[in-house]
Amino acid sequence: MSFESLLAAGNENKLNIVVAIGETPVYFSKHQVDSGLVIDADKVGLVDTATINPTAVDLRTIKSSINSTTITIKDDAENQPNSNIFTNFMQQETANSLIEEPISLYLGLVDLAFDFSDYVRLNEYIVKEVTLASSVYKIKAKSLTDNFRRPFFNVRAQLTADINSIIQTITVATEADVFEEANYMRIGDEIIQWTAGNKTFAGNVTVFTNVVRGALGSTAESHSADTVTSQLTELEGNPIDMFLQLALSGSGTSIYDVLHDGLGIPDTKINVSAIEAIKGTFFAADQFRLYLGEIESALDFIESEILLPNNLRIIETQSGLSLAILDQSVPGASLPLLDDNNLEAKDTWKISANKIINRQTVLWDYNEGTGEFEGLSTFNDEISQSQFGIIEGASLEFKGVHSDLSGGNILVDRMGRFLARFSTPQVEIGTKAFLSAFAPNPGEKVQFSSPEVPSPGGTLGLDTELEILSKGINLSTGQVSYKLVFTSYFNLRRGVIAPSPLISSVTSQSVFTVPDATCYAAGHFLRLWDDVNSVYFADAAVEVLSIDASTNTITMVGPFTTTLTTSVRLKLFDYPTSSVGQTSRYAFISPNTGVFPSDSSNGYQILF
Repeated sequence: MSFESLLAAGNENKLNIVVAIGETPVYFSKHQVDSGLVIDADKVGLVDTATINPTAVDLRTIKSSINSTTITIKDDAENQPNSNIFTNFMQQETANSLIEEPISLYLGLVDLAFDFSDYVRLNEYIVKEVTLASSVYKIKAKSLTDNFRRPFFNVRAQLTADINSIIQTITVATEADVFEEANYMRIGDEIIQWTAGNKTFAGNVTVFTNVVRGALGSTAESHSADTVTSQLTELEGNPIDMFLQLALSGSGTSIYDVLHDGLGIPDTKINVSAIEAIKGTFFAADQFRLYLGEIESALDFIESEILLPNNLRIIETQSGLSLAILDQSVPGASLPLLDDNNLEAKDTWKISANKIINRQTVLWDYNEGTGEFEGLSTFNDEISQSQFGIIEGASLEFKGVHSDLSGGNILVDRMGRFLARFSTPQVEIGTKAFLSAFAPNPGEKVQFSSPEVPSPGGTLGLDTELEILSKGINLSTGQVSYKLVFTSYFNLRRGVIAPSPLISSVTSQSVFTVPDATCYAAGHFLRLWDDVNSVYFADAAVEVLSIDASTNTITMVGPFTTTLTTSVRLKLFDYPTSSVGQTSRYAFISPNTGVFPSDSSNGYQILF
């Protein structure tokens, strides 16, 4: 039986919690696992309770939701009072009583031949607090995002002597060689620049020569001895690269470890490949410029200067920390499915016009020297304004967007998507699912299907693809509560031209490769096209069984009859007989485009 059917049959009393502590895990549990993992007998029965706080993302603000859990573990095994098993473990296995140790939870069933491989692994946490009372330990842990909330780029020193506004040699007191070889420093309101080769450290002082006074548009001033100076690091590049550099610098394990300071997160804890894919799809050509200095919270800085301008959120995934882009969809992406197979309760839905924004002002082109924005742009959605009146949002500040880095184009792109998301009423769906659907996290997208919810997209297109706003889990019942929402992507009918590549190589009549298989998905229907005569071959449409994106291999449900060669072209079948996934995603250039199945409106047609 499946996990969800067992839970639905009332087997909540069979739930088991397994706790794994440390990089090389030591396991504790409520019950022994049926198979697949043998937990030491003295560590079985020690796990008492566990709770996980709900997590969420907000479409309007960029504050990260820091997931947390509280686990209670008994110190004594059953029938063994004063055995101090967990105390002994902490003393023997850890140097600092678990603080900053990784800890993971697994949830499964027992007494039903339920293998550990079928358990659901909940996200990894980091232990932040451990307390002991009445022979019960309470462990409080938070997600890795919590480690982003620390200061960085805080290199400071004091002037050793008075300086006037023109002197070009500056000496500061430092106990170590902490300043970069070339960059900027801030003294009061003035910014001073030094270049490589013009900084020396000796004894307890650092000397800067041939400096540029009044740099970055600031004004040169006189400063007194003992005035505090702070380093200011210029960072220019792709905003996604910036995120990875800030997160991974200091780790010593990543190609992104290039800055003199950073959060030092190990690359094993961050889903770098997923973040790079977001960059390649949505931000490949974008360039930002930021200045880093005296940052008290790395998370606040990253949220306001990188996540906000790009509508990104830090999210927890089974593969580590990642980024989610809330208003865009990846063509051909395979998404988790929420439908009758794993939904547990009646769904609720609401639509609200309370959060509409149809006019938005953005301050940009920030001058670090003067502390002022030199650009101000206002964007309007006139259709929404004609329906709801002018509703203006609070001004946004994009310090990293600059006119000399094609900032105008970036603004047009971001604000077009911003107003598309907020200029119409938002639809929100509430649903409950079984634990097997736990993997999708807030900020991620799912394919949603429920007969209890009105056709969500109508003429808006892609009406089953939703984003998760919040998620909560009941560890006593195995039920997961979700709130799902339509974002700007679903307020626009999008016409992506249906792909029609030539076959690259042939393995069999049902297995072959193409230049890019990600434009297809399992369930799509394909036909063979004769390029010479500009007609379909006689073969009927065949369904795609699976896609291997790593090799661009397509495997069909059955074979084609026409002999496959590299001169045969693939095409999606005519609109009315293609799958819903195809018709909601692609425009079909065909004399028989039909209508959109969700609302019977006309399909895409290109007429000559």
